[in-house]
Amino acid sequence: MRRVQKGRLLVTALFTLSGFVGGISLGFYLWRETTQVSPAVISVPAVADTAPKLARAQRRLTAFQQMEQEVIALIAHRSFHAALELLMQAELVVLHTEAEVAQLSQLLDETVKRRVDQLMALQKFGEVDALYESLTLAMPERAEYYLLLAEFRIEMDNPEAALPVLAQIENHHRLGGKARELIALLSTTDDESPLEVIPLERSGDQFLIQATVDDFIEVTLLIDTGASMTILAPGVLRRLGYSLNGPTVNFSTANGVVRAPLVSISSFSLGSQRIAPMRIGALGLTRARGRVDGLLGMDFLSQFEFALDQDAQLLNLLSTLSDQGSSD
Repeated sequence: MRRVQKGRLLVTALFTLSGFVGGISLGFYLWRETTQVSPAVISVPAVADTAPKLARAQRRLTAFQQMEQEVIALIAHRSFHAALELLMQAELVVLHTEAEVAQLSQLLDETVKRRVDQLMALQKFGEVDALYESLTLAMPERAEYYLLLAEFRIEMDNPEAALPVLAQIENHHRLGGKARELIALLSTTDDESPLEVIPLERSGDQFLIQATVDDFIEVTLLIDTGASMTILAPGVLRRLGYSLNGPTVNFSTANGVVRAPLVSISSFSLGSQRIAPMRIGALGLTRARGRVDGLLGMDFLSQFEFALDQDAQLLNLLSTLSDQGSSD
């Protein structure tokens, strides 16, 4: 009986010891697994959260803004050639709004100027010519680059190459007048003297010229190549004895279309160049600065090949275009 009880006690002690050792082993295993796995589990969400934020930040920049930042960075590093190439590509692919077109134009003009200055300092004149020509080919609607190319060729003493460039913009609504002036000057050979060289007076962004009416009264006129007919103030015509009760015609003015008398004067002269007789409009200028007696229009100027030298402030009457002495 005692042996049986001792056996039971021994079995119970062994089971208790086994459970204690097993518990310690399981606890150690769980502790080791936790310390090894948890850092990896914690680090994954941090990476996953960062990627969408970066993507969203990049999507906020439009294609134009990305291009603009690249161009500004290239300019800052004086990589003007690379900046120009990027700008010329941008005009074809990333422009969507008027604001972007205006900003591109400003960036382009600034980069062209810096690139030309860079090439001129290096005396790479052929590359300057090639740059301007490439701009006219890539952007034919930008007439200012034709004018810059022509002016550069004139400066480089190559007027023959400038003439065909100017011919492409001589009818441009804004730069055509300047192109025609340069064509007229370049078309005059060195052994030809102008018929008349008349001094001008600057008035703001316009020019005043002295003329003579009926070989008697000197008048001050504003040159207006956009006006089809010369006009004189009614007071000047009355002093010369002309009646203003004749037929009237429409004139386009800054205040709209108005009707005014048409008067045939005996003669009109710039220097020694004279048209007799000549029809003019009897109309005053309401917005003229200082004493201005009228406008010199194309009815007189179209009788001559002429050029306005704005720098020297001269009107060059180069030759007559008609043998007729009247503007009728």
